[in-house]
Order: sequence, then structure tokens, then C-alpha cells
Amino acid sequence: MNFARLLRIPMIFATWLGALAPAAAQVPSWNDDQTVCTGLSATRGLFLLYPAHIAATPGEAGRLGDGRRYYRVNGAALTYHPEARLFMIGGKVLAGREEVWSVRTETIEEPRVDIGSRIEANTVKLWRPGIATECSGGKALLQFGGGRWLNSRRVSMREYAQNHADDISRNPLGTNISDRLHLDLKDGGADCVGSNSDAVTGGQRWKTYGFERLPDDMEVLRTVFGADAERRRQKKDAETRGSYTTEFAIVSAGDGAAPACFGFSVPTQDSLSFRTWQPYRTMIRLWRVSKNGDRTPMVRTVTWKTSSDR
Repeated sequence: MNFARLLRIPMIFATWLGALAPAAAQVPSWNDDQTVCTGLSATRGLFLLYPAHIAATPGEAGRLGDGRRYYRVNGAALTYHPEARLFMIGGKVLAGREEVWSVRTETIEEPRVDIGSRIEANTVKLWRPGIATECSGGKALLQFGGGRWLNSRRVSMREYAQNHADDISRNPLGTNISDRLHLDLKDGGADCVGSNSDAVTGGQRWKTYGFERLPDDMEVLRTVFGADAERRRQKKDAETRGSYTTEFAIVSAGDGAAPACFGFSVPTQDSLSFRTWQPYRTMIRLWRVSKNGDRTPMVRTVTWKTSSDR
């Protein structure tokens, strides 16, 4: 028997799996986001930051000291790169205060991709920094790891829906989502409350943290909509989502007021496929998480350059 040949099989299989694996963006760093926010010269708006090794293109808004360039998101199509990162700069965080922001994104593919071969996402990519907050008792929060499989940032849409269903009986607490995504916040008051609690969501968890369009999965739809799921089944068409993300950003100010600036991930392919994924449009919903506050999100859109734009 040729044992050397047999030993090669797992390596070949691992290589094949690697070729199928989703594109992996760099693991974000809360400290690096603070550095970027300090270096951004713009005062307000949504920006896309590219790593230093990416070639410059027209429309550059500014450059950081380490060579990274940023571009204002203003309706013009931008070049997609999985190592890029989005930054939102809003108003001011008062001195000594802390703000928590919710960020959700949904991305569709290039319209020219045949409907039958579209990649349909069935997972959600999550993130929240593992730092100490004013409600964590001086301890760093748990967080999802950056590994591809172990402790992955990705959870199934079904688990995500269960944890954000309005009906508490469909909301099993204590899962990775509750432990590593949601957090307690004070929002200027004396008491800390959970970001997924009724005090924050008003009992409307899915409206607060859910998505506009869902995969055509009966269990997911039933979890979100209950017995009315059949009527709400969706036809697969050009608006099929190829990526979902949800994150929490934590912005704090020291002795003086600070800009409400935070970073969040660009979409990445989350399905095993031989075909190259081409994002076309990313819809972003931003909301400052607060107790008994307005849960209406700010809506922003990023349009990505397609193959015909290059």
C-alpha cells in the first residue's frame, strides 16, 4: 500500500475546502478604529477606508499617516475590497459619556448575475468589541473570535432570528449571540439595561435588529412572523441578499466631548461557492441604542463598482 499517497489525501481535501471558504476580512480592532477616527480629517459623513497596499483611485478624500486612504460615500460607485472598512462620523459624544451604536447591513449581488446562480446568504456575520464598558464592572466583554470555523463570527439566520423574535418563547437566551453580541448599556441613566431588552427594543426585537429581506426558509419566517409565515414567503429575485451583517460599536469620550465616530465591516461572501462573489449594493441601517428612545435608523447606501465599471 502506498501510505505516502494516502497521507496526501487530507492535505488535498483541506486545500479544496480552503478554495471554497468565504473571503475573510481582517479582524477589526477597537483601538485601531479609535486611531482611524483621530486621523480622519473629515468632520461628518460615511467613509470607506482602504488598506495601504490598495492602489489609489480618483476621488480620494484623505490619507492617514500609515498610507491608508479614505473615500467619502456620496453616491459614486466605489471599488470593493474585503479588507476595506466603513467609518461613520456623526455628532458629538459628551464628556465622560459612552454611546452604543447598532449597525446592520444587507448586500445584493451584481444585477447581471443569473438569478439561478446567485449566492443566497443563510448566516449573519456579527461583531462587537471585547472591551470594558461602563456597565461591565471593569471586565472586558466576551466577543466572537476571528477564526473561520471555531467561535466564528457567523451564526445561522435561524439562530439570529430566534434571538431577536418579538415572541419571547422563540427567544432562547444564553446563546453565543446573547453572550458575545448584546451588551448592557447605561445611556446616561443610573441603571444598566440589556441592548436586547424590552426597555431598549420596546418589545419589537425584530424591527429593532432584524433585516428587511430574509432567506426563503420556512423555519426562519415562522420564527419571525409566527403562523403568518406562509403568506410572507418571499420570491427569489434580483433582491436576494448575498450578505447580512450586524454589529455594535461603542464610542466613548474622556474629559472632553468627542466625535461620534466608529468603524464597521464591509460585506463578505458567506457561502461556499466556486463562483466569484460580486457585491453590488449595500444597504446600511445605523441606530444609536438607547432606553425608551427613537428606534428609527439612519439609512445609508454604498454602491460598489461592478465588472462593467472597470
